[in-house]
Amino acid sequence: METLLFFKLLIKFFFIDLENDERFKVIQSENIFHTTFVINNKFYVREDTDGLKVLSNDSLMFVPGGEKMFNTFIFGMIPQQDGKILITTRAEGFYLFNPNATNSEKGITHFDNELTRLMAIYRNFGTIQLADGRYVFATLTNGIFIADENLNLLQIINKETGLSDNNILGLI
Repeated sequence: METLLFFKLLIKFFFIDLENDERFKVIQSENIFHTTFVINNKFYVREDTDGLKVLSNDSLMFVPGGEKMFNTFIFGMIPQQDGKILITTRAEGFYLFNPNATNSEKGITHFDNELTRLMAIYRNFGTIQLADGRYVFATLTNGIFIADENLNLLQIINKETGLSDNNILGLI
């Protein structure tokens, strides 16, 4: 996957193996491709009105439990040390995804804590994990939230603490 180049349009995404100079491969959908992520050398995509899928043998397949995410705006997928993947959403908080699950019930599970409830209110728009394990969340209405590696809220940076705007559109 290290030599694959991916790019997406609304209903198509393209990939090419740069090392082997292959022709573009195209995957098309009747749905809109919302967000894409590469985690542990696997390409994931959330399709509007369909759910969370993974690229497998040049086609998209539902991940275990992926159909649950058909109406959920995913704005972050971050690998965890136990092999699971943290999924952060705009308005529904956090989920844990087990890519090794054998059935839908155990594939994606929602969990609840203070930060999950705050993300539902302030509308998460992006998530990154820092090298020290802390998480940073961009929100559309209340600035930046910083949490520890266990997703306990540590700090909020917003207009009250000096930002000029609470609408954070990206994190790097």
